[in-house]
Amino acid sequence: MDLSVLTQLGVGGIFALMILDRVFVFLNKKKNGKICADNNIPEITRIIHAWDEKIWDHFLKQERLFEMHTRVDDDGVPLWYRRKSLDEAMLKLAENIEVQTGVLKSLIEGQREIKELMK
Repeated sequence: MDLSVLTQLGVGGIFALMILDRVFVFLNKKKNGKICADNNIPEITRIIHAWDEKIWDHFLKQERLFEMHTRVDDDGVPLWYRRKSLDEAMLKLAENIEVQTGVLKSLIEGQREIKELMK
């Protein structure tokens, strides 16, 4: 499934929930007699604009998460799931193995030389 579709569905879902929340708050106030639609149009407009900014902010945050989750390294491994400290530890381990291999080769050569001298 294309992840951009999930992003669009998520933004649409957030938008729908925010609109429903505002509608229910409005209906609740109207039911209790606290609101008259004719007198509160500027307030309603302000609320809608405030929610518009919040929706846009959530959209940008969701887009950022989508970008972070879709970035991969040269091997195709998502960078989100990879710890840099693990990579550094693996490099240090590889260096240590190379050093130990070199020391072992030197010891083997030394033993061969001693063996040849003892003949």
